[in-house]
Amino acid sequence: MKKIFLLLVVVLTVASYTHAQTVVVNKNDGTSVTFNASDIKSIEFSPVAENTIEGAYIGKNSLIAFGLGPYNVENATYTISKNADGTINVTSSKETYTGTPMGNIVLDTYTISNLAFDAAKNAYFRDYRNDGIKFTCKLGPAPEGQYEAKKLGDMTVSFDEQGGVTILNNYKLGKSPAAIHATFTGKK
Repeated sequence: MKKIFLLLVVVLTVASYTHAQTVVVNKNDGTSVTFNASDIKSIEFSPVAENTIEGAYIGKNSLIAFGLGPYNVENATYTISKNADGTINVTSSKETYTGTPMGNIVLDTYTISNLAFDAAKNAYFRDYRNDGIKFTCKLGPAPEGQYEAKKLGDMTVSFDEQGGVTILNNYKLGKSPAAIHATFTGKK
């Protein structure tokens, strides 16, 4: 049995040297590339580094509140995580906006969940008015309180080719008639 196996290996080896062999690689774009087997030293498969949108982004958040501003927070942090269904979650850092006519505005951390990709906008988007999200904030001398964004609450998250993010967040807190428009731009 060993002699037959050895003979078979020798015959296949000799046959492979007598016929020119090629390797054809078919690519996703429909083209193919052909190589002579004798020109190939080795073939290695390496994992491709995935360009992930997940992570902490640091940048400037610019707030227009009650038609006034902009009021800026430098070094704000927004953290993006991805869900199994492809939607994303956005969590803000605690931010203090100084110099507003009503005093400092302190906005505690919050999370907007399940932003879905909108191909028409080429961005992730969520209208969160009906999600029951409450913002904890302190408006000037008033005591800290929780305010739900029922009248207006939407977030758009877009990414640029350099790895940066822009987050547009528009909302009205509680019964306030005035909208708040926040624009965050940052990088990992």
